[in-house]
Parts: sequence; C-alpha cells; structure tokens
Amino acid sequence: MIIKDDTKELQYQPKNNPGIRENKYNYKSGQRKLLVTEIEFLTLYGHLSDTVLYIGSAPGHHLDTLIDCFPNIKKWIFYDPSDTVCKNSMKVEKHKKFFTPKIALEFNGKNVLFISDIRGFTKSCKQDIKIADNTIINDMETQKLMVKNSNFVMSSLKFRLPWEANSDITEYFDGDLHTTPWLGEFSPELRLFTDGKLYKNYSNKKIDNQLYWYNCEQRRQLYPELKSNYIEHDYDQLEECRIVKNYLKQKLGDTPDLDEKVQSFIKTKCSIYKPTYRY
Repeated sequence: MIIKDDTKELQYQPKNNPGIRENKYNYKSGQRKLLVTEIEFLTLYGHLSDTVLYIGSAPGHHLDTLIDCFPNIKKWIFYDPSDTVCKNSMKVEKHKKFFTPKIALEFNGKNVLFISDIRGFTKSCKQDIKIADNTIINDMETQKLMVKNSNFVMSSLKFRLPWEANSDITEYFDGDLHTTPWLGEFSPELRLFTDGKLYKNYSNKKIDNQLYWYNCEQRRQLYPELKSNYIEHDYDQLEECRIVKNYLKQKLGDTPDLDEKVQSFIKTKCSIYKPTYRY
C-alpha cells in the first residue's frame, strides 16, 4: 500500500490509553518484512541497474533467497559492521564496516540501486523521546546525504519521522511511501522509493496519524479466503500475495496457474520466517 496525501487518518493514542489498543496484535517478522519489501523494490526498479548496494545488511538470513529471485542483478554489495551471512559467490561483495556518506561518493555516477536498512534507532531509544527523535533525525539525514553524494539510480530508504520535532514539517525526498508487511504492531516505519531528485514537505503529525489508521484499522482486516496451511488471512498476507504475484507475473508472464505459483512461492520462500499472531 502506498501512503498518499488523501490516505485516511486516525488520531494517535499513547500505548497506555484504553480502547483501540486493548486488543493486542503482533505481526512482526523482520527477515520476512525485508525479503518481501526488497522483492517489491526490485520488481519495480531492478531493470534500471545490474548492481545493488545494500547497507545495514546483517544478519541477512533472507539474502540468499533475494539473490536467487533476481538473476539479472550481477553484483550485490553489502555493508554492515556485523557479519552478513549470505553465501559467498562471484556476485557478492561484503564489507564488514559502516557505510558512510564519504564512502557513498565512490558510487557517484555508477548507476547503482540503493537499499538502506540503517538502524541507529533501536528499542532502547524509545525510553527517551528526545533520544528517539534525535536518532530518527540523524538516520534520515545520513540517508539523505548518502543519496545526494551518490546519485543512485533509485533508492529504497527507511522512512520514519520524529514525534516531537521543533517543526511539524520535514523536508525530504519526494517519492512513493510504501507500507511494509510483517512490521511490529504499531510501527511507524515506511519505505520510501525515490530517485532523490526532488523534495517534498511531509507533515510529521499527518503521517503519524495515517500510519496509526493503517496499523489499527487496515492491518486488522481479515480475509478468510486466503487461509491455508501456510498462508494466513490478514492484510499483511494480502499485501505479500500482491507483491509476490507482481514479481512472478513479471518473471513468468500471466500464466493460468499464477495463483498456485504465488502460494508455492510463499510456502517455500516466505513462510519459513514465521510471524507471531495474537487473535
């Protein structure tokens, strides 16, 4: 789902408030989230380059599957200070260190696709709103500088806005704001697909309320027709089916058995990363 200016909103409620937060839902599956979101990004833009630069790639348990899905990508470059566990091959280049805006200059003009899973923001940051906001702002500004320094052909950026900034407006790259399946229950995280050429003013409060509606209303919709022994029946699963179907349709064409192939792909590639549910 793409968050647009006219996407519905719901007034944010703190966690300790009664009401809509009383029913606990937990969809989180980190590796599955990354796999599905990256499949969507490369389905849309993988034709633009045969090189992917991925920062924050560790641990990367899903990366072998991702690499297999896109044989047209001839080079995968991974940066993370921790070990990235995908298989070594002629296609794979691993750097066990932080990726910096200075390093980004080396990729200027090289027609590279960029994926960022920058992770300065952690659970411990949530204990102090000022620390949380400063960390979010730093992550966003670091990504911005990397993109400006490199002129990537297309980027998938982690996108989240501060809660209590000095201004309600954040200027950032224009592009498409994609929701991601298998996030935490009330996660405000989006993925921004952007070419980094134009800017837009985003309302922090509006985006926060739109994501609160998405997490509390849209994601809680159930689709019994999806239910099987390996496919769940919630909105996250519906989104995953859509993304996988678009990928397979691009790869195989609109074959009569496309729906069966979608189910098989999810069973063998996605469902190994089990999310946690509380219905």
